[in-house]
Amino acid sequence: NKWKLIQEVIPDVNQWTTDFGSEVVVKDQFIMIGDRNARDEDGMVYAMRYSEKSKKWVKIDPISTNQIVGHGLFGHAIDIHNNRAIIGSKNGNIAIEYLYDELSNHWIAGKVFSPQKLQKSGRFGYSVKLTDSHLLIGYPGFQMEGEVQVFARQSNDWNLIQTLSGSSEDKEQFFGSSLALNGSHLVVGNFNGEKAFTFNLTNDNRFKKSALLAPENLPDSKFGRSLAVGEESILVGATYGESAYLYKKQNESWLISNVLSSSKGNHSQIGNLSPCSYGSITTY
Repeated sequence: NKWKLIQEVIPDVNQWTTDFGSEVVVKDQFIMIGDRNARDEDGMVYAMRYSEKSKKWVKIDPISTNQIVGHGLFGHAIDIHNNRAIIGSKNGNIAIEYLYDELSNHWIAGKVFSPQKLQKSGRFGYSVKLTDSHLLIGYPGFQMEGEVQVFARQSNDWNLIQTLSGSSEDKEQFFGSSLALNGSHLVVGNFNGEKAFTFNLTNDNRFKKSALLAPENLPDSKFGRSLAVGEESILVGATYGESAYLYKKQNESWLISNVLSSSKGNHSQIGNLSPCSYGSITTY
């Protein structure tokens, strides 16, 4: 009952940098690995596909774009759903949809997303999530508050249907910096404000805010930097606080069930990544 190493991924040091692995997504037969510093910080994504014939993960052509501004750090955010992918950037104010082509064994660039109201430090594409019916793109630096743009797939195209924001009572800081989506449950992080917000998908195909997660006495912990959501649980990473908070759903409310922390306080950055697979939170 242990994890067994089945394959190592070792990139060419002449093409890739030490940022390789800063973002990793594994979905069904596909793997994508981000390297934001590749191509002189324009960014690039390492791609693999599982071969049923060899029973191994096989490298395919990497993904890059010339549509991003210099030092845009493409590959900061990645998500895959079926044969589609969305790749965002940290500083490029761009996110690009890709479609996997079986014949050429390549990821083909599709729609390019950019903000209607461009702000240089807005960081549109900082976070992304993709499903059959929805595409969510974080714009955490917009107006120094942040927002999340929600697109719905209609007539084989993506149309902006909703813009999510944080609390109207106080000024948010980096709302939309992280996203987690599982079925009808959405969680949006706001790590400079030490908060995370939950939303539910309604019958009209829109998201409605349902709860605020904000533990007290967490100054500069980056609570909300990473997120994972299951059917009955939410895991929120607080990187600088070297902790992660596990919430359980009780009577339609989200309550803290457990706090995972670094036993030695040795800057291990626990809570930096919070993976979720098949509706279950991954803990230890």
